[in-house]
Amino acid sequence: WNDAFRPTKNAVMCNANLERAGVLYNLGAIVSASAAATERTSDDGLKLACKQFQEAAGIFAHIQEKVVANLPGTITPDLSEQGLGMIKSLMLAQAQACFYEKAIRTRAETKMKEGVIARLAAQAAEFYSATLNHARSTAIAENLDSSWPSHIEFQKICFEAAAQYWQSLAVKAAAETRGVGYGEEIARLQAAEALCAKALELEH
Repeated sequence: WNDAFRPTKNAVMCNANLERAGVLYNLGAIVSASAAATERTSDDGLKLACKQFQEAAGIFAHIQEKVVANLPGTITPDLSEQGLGMIKSLMLAQAQACFYEKAIRTRAETKMKEGVIARLAAQAAEFYSATLNHARSTAIAENLDSSWPSHIEFQKICFEAAAQYWQSLAVKAAAETRGVGYGEEIARLQAAEALCAKALELEH
């Protein structure tokens, strides 16, 4: 089995679980690639992409919890606890991003509250944060192209900014009712602006 992130690294052993891990890993990669290629300009496309990202996360979780634990000896970084944890968290983050996109797209019909949308964005940020922690771990950091952690961090910050923005709208609505609370709205908007600036720095 050649490492998915650095093919020059490999693991060779006569073991059925390694074969099983390889087959399932490739299946997870195919499912996630299909999700990424799905057009997301429609509700049906978003639902399909979300479903496939969740399925891919389940596949990688199964490898992590049920397959590689039974492998003796040295394995490749992509099959390590941190490697599989990173990919699983990334798939969950992508699925949550689909939930967020759908909430934004259908808000005119669903009338979803700003606070709920803020929580969707915050959950996506948490999944990306978990992904980033795995990506920076000693087990796989040196095997990843530098663009991986950089892009993951960019996504994390963007969703953190989105969460602050939508929560500021929720706070504003409450402040208009009570007559107080506008200071928190301004603070959250300033936090969102600062996070956007930080994200832009990563892209340059």
